[in-house]
Amino acid sequence: MNVARFDIDRFALFSRGSFRLSSEPTRLGGIKVDEAKEIVSARALWLAEFQKRLYAAGRTPILILLHGADAAGKDGLIRSVFSQISPVGIDVVSYRGPSQAGRTRGVLADAVAAIPPRGRIGVMNRSFYETIMYERAVADYSIGLNEWRERTKTITDFESYLLRSGVKVIKIFLHISRTVQRERLTSRFNEPHKQWKLTHDDLEAHVRFDEHERAFEQAIGDTASTIAPWFVIPADNKWISRAIAAEVIAHTLREVVAEYPASTVDADFARDVLGLSSAAG
Repeated sequence: MNVARFDIDRFALFSRGSFRLSSEPTRLGGIKVDEAKEIVSARALWLAEFQKRLYAAGRTPILILLHGADAAGKDGLIRSVFSQISPVGIDVVSYRGPSQAGRTRGVLADAVAAIPPRGRIGVMNRSFYETIMYERAVADYSIGLNEWRERTKTITDFESYLLRSGVKVIKIFLHISRTVQRERLTSRFNEPHKQWKLTHDDLEAHVRFDEHERAFEQAIGDTASTIAPWFVIPADNKWISRAIAAEVIAHTLREVVAEYPASTVDADFARDVLGLSSAAG
């Protein structure tokens, strides 16, 4: 199966250094919404089968970190791209800021709890990266440059440890424009069934859109690497961003060996117990 519909590398940032989020596109041409929906549907089925093989083999834990500004489409992406995976094969965690444990024991207290066991896929809707993204832009408590650098090093060291331990980490950032964010927040305000999703923090973040974008680009630029790149995905169109993310995930998971293991049961014993003839084996 061809698991790469797009040139995935065009969305990847493989090295640390200067990075301008404002220079990255928020829209992608050349693909229609109906095509994007077909891609998402196909990849959702592929991921479901992949996870079954991953679980059967007891292999590599998969940790997907999903970030983006408010209203970037993170929840919808999770619902669509992972829709076919059995609930027993996936863990989805929504990070809403440091827990009490995170505040008292450090940046990674929440991260460790989110690591999936072998054979499972873990998805973090926002993650411990928020401690150098959101809190750098506007925080409950201010952090200075030295603290920010210390947190960044802690996170990159932790990522290196995860990779050495056999955890596959995929980092995705959904990149939307200020205009589209305003449209989506307006929709939340105007539509009764969406109003519960609109918070004061969402509106504050929109007012400070530029500050948040600078914090995002600094965090992404300082934590990208060849072994743990960031994928920055244009997200002004939700279905196209979902299709790209699905392709990024499938493309990256090609590196993971996940095959059904051979049976460990003695064939003759099984036939005796099940009343099967040798010819039926």
